[in-house]
Amino acid sequence: SAAELLHRLHLHTLSDADGPLAARSPIDGAVLARLPLETAADADRIVTQAQSAFQAWRTVPAPRRGELVRLLGEGGGLVVDATVGLGGHAEALLAAGIDYLVGLDRDEEALAVARERLERFGTRCELHHARFAELEAVLAGRRARGVLADLGVSSLQLDRPDRGFSFQRPGPLDMRMDRAAALDAAAIVAHSPQDQLEAILRAGDVPGGLARRYARVLKELGLAPTTHELAAAIEAATP
Repeated sequence: SAAELLHRLHLHTLSDADGPLAARSPIDGAVLARLPLETAADADRIVTQAQSAFQAWRTVPAPRRGELVRLLGEGGGLVVDATVGLGGHAEALLAAGIDYLVGLDRDEEALAVARERLERFGTRCELHHARFAELEAVLAGRRARGVLADLGVSSLQLDRPDRGFSFQRPGPLDMRMDRAAALDAAAIVAHSPQDQLEAILRAGDVPGGLARRYARVLKELGLAPTTHELAAAIEAATP
């Protein structure tokens, strides 16, 4: 359902309060995104279409993905790269001939790489430190001919132990897509009540019994656990 997908994107609940459907943070209940949809049924329909498109995209070999990006670029106009990352797709779109690119990413370090990579395109692109949920505000009334979003964690985040996304090498339990965000994963573990941690885990599709067990283990980790300590604790608690 729409709610389940938003949970996987770390958006906790759907609510129709105050007009449009809103996605709320599992941490503090703050509204993180609003959907321009009238009902939950509309959201479910859009989510189903998005899931089908995502599954189809996953089956496309990498060279064919490059062709699809080039095809999107050949139509000119304004195109959005909603997850610009290191700038690879944005570079391909600009090289293919789009008139203008608007790029967004939550990761300032990735944006710095993308800015340098795309510098040769001059005034044909603009990059924003923003979530893709903020796209409407970034566009500010401009119409885009197409939007590309390559969702997921990037190699820049996985390959750096200090980012805390990988369990292969020890590092701080950070896991922030946006390092300017106030809360990292360690703070969430340390300061969230056990029942709230359990709710977060359930929202991420962890079965109820395991979610309860894992939440209890997380609260026993202390104030500054490493990724290796987290992995070891979860492994020990898994039947």
